[in-house]
Amino acid sequence: MTIVFVINISIALMLLCAAVVLWQLKLRLVTITNWLVLIDRQTHTLLEQAPEKIYLSQQNLSHLKHKNQVLGLQIQKLQQTLYLILWVQQIWRRAGYHSPNK
Repeated sequence: MTIVFVINISIALMLLCAAVVLWQLKLRLVTITNWLVLIDRQTHTLLEQAPEKIYLSQQNLSHLKHKNQVLGLQIQKLQQTLYLILWVQQIWRRAGYHSPNK
């Protein structure tokens, strides 16, 4: 009878130790789960806004490309005007005309 009692107490203590380990494991799993849920929510929030932000970025890029083309044409016209002014100035000097300030 003493042997049965000692065996029962030993089994009870081993089960108690196992229960404590399982309880600690449960607490760690709850912490990890809460952390993963938080990450999932933040990721969802970011990705939910992504299509609209991508669309706006594409529109802005298109607008900038158009503006760049317009500026390129304006620069080209300005260069042509400057070349024309320089050409006329060279012709003017070759023809012997001088500026009135001299």
